Amino acid sequence: MIRRADPLSDADVEALAQLLVDSVDQGASVGFMHPLELDDARAFWRRVADGVAAGERALLVAEDEEGLLGTVHLVLAQPPNQPHRADVTKLLVHPRARRRGVGAALMNALEELALDLGRNVLVLDTVTGNDADRLYTRLGWQRVGEIPDFALLAHGGLGPTTVFFKRLGVEEPRPPVRELRVAVTADDFDRALAFYRDTLGLQERAAFSSEDGRVVILEAGRATLELLDPPHAAYVDEVEVGRRVAGHIRLALEVDDSAATTRTLAEAGADVLAEPTRTPWSSLNARLEAPAGLQLTLFTELG
Repeated sequence: MIRRADPLSDADVEALAQLLVDSVDQGASVGFMHPLELDDARAFWRRVADGVAAGERALLVAEDEEGLLGTVHLVLAQPPNQPHRADVTKLLVHPRARRRGVGAALMNALEELALDLGRNVLVLDTVTGNDADRLYTRLGWQRVGEIPDFALLAHGGLGPTTVFFKRLGVEEPRPPVRELRVAVTADDFDRALAFYRDTLGLQERAAFSSEDGRVVILEAGRATLELLDPPHAAYVDEVEVGRRVAGHIRLALEVDDSAATTRTLAEAGADVLAEPTRTPWSSLNARLEAPAGLQLTLFTELG
């Protein structure tokens, strides 16, 4: 059950404080550092309760027969020229309730509440690449951009944040594909990871493991799918290399300086098939054979 907590009772404050402590303990980056003392968590929620009583915040909680499952709230106190807007903050889901749709249910209910309160533009931010990032994307929130080193993570170390917005009551165009992800099986996983993450500089978004294996997801900028027919693929090879060299799949990466990046990757073990060449489409392109069996085009747009 999801309800609006207005006013917050002492029992609400106690349950929310314990949820916040547990969330920070599990690594949630929500403005606090680990370890978070229960008294500090109580003090935070009492301040929120004061904001709710003053009409500056609107808070939802999700509960079942065992108690609190999660919470999220709106910050309604905005500048005079933004009476139509609110910030979304402190989406927390109890560890026992995760992967059960509680977060999505809270966000959907919060959107309905925002409309009831006359707020049709919502803004939030979250750690880039975390579960909430993927949830907001799935729920149709629009990604504005990423801020590197935005805040300390709960257990230390700086982390990036991604800013999202959503206009309520407006049918936003939703692309049928939200992300292009190229999945590559690398026989020498450690060498491939060092090459693409540490040398090329692709930022690590997430890492997972199975009983016997590992996977790392690396940010590679904006993704597009380029389809070529065989004659045009041969033409591109001729321009960039002077002969037919590419297989069925080739990765093209836009970089700031293709010549400098080519030298850096060559020093890291890539085989240079062709040094940077000016193309008829006004870019400086180089071709390399890289770890994990990938052929790369490095290109810099010349304007």
